Amino acid sequence: MPEMQHKTTNGYLSREDFCLAISLVPLISIDLCIVSTDRKMLLGFRKNPPAKSYWFTPGGRIRKGEKLEKALSRISRDEFDLDIKKLEGGFPMGAWDHFFSESAFDSFQETHYVNLPYYFKVNETVKNYLDSKVNAQMQHSKWDWFPIDDKTSRKGLIHPYAKVYMNWVKSRADLNS
Repeated sequence: MPEMQHKTTNGYLSREDFCLAISLVPLISIDLCIVSTDRKMLLGFRKNPPAKSYWFTPGGRIRKGEKLEKALSRISRDEFDLDIKKLEGGFPMGAWDHFFSESAFDSFQETHYVNLPYYFKVNETVKNYLDSKVNAQMQHSKWDWFPIDDKTSRKGLIHPYAKVYMNWVKSRADLNS
């Protein structure tokens, strides 16, 4: 079998190789479920597919050769310029399948993520820091805090996967004190 030449740059595949990967295998990603002491979850309004035009948790894909701990640190730094150690909790919520009818590059290419969400509780000081640092990044046009008990989508569409995270937090008695 001939050797295939695929290169990564800083853990990134070429667009062509990434599209091929999306079509063949699930992607592994991390979401940061950041909840304030007043029981609100930080969500960003996505401006890119998948989940475009929905409120969703911050997160990102794990890169080839990147350890989980490094990925968590990179995602926190990239999204908020925040050292992950300043967030309390940081425990995994399990492994969740996320299926999207589109991909980042193709509205007809389905994407399957195996997602590893992490729960973090933030105090008022860190919440205020996040409010001052959080700005529109490549994936989100704006950020806001949503009550985990809120049944309405008062500020637009909360993605069903983000709602599932909110329900998970709400159902955990040990997190609600």
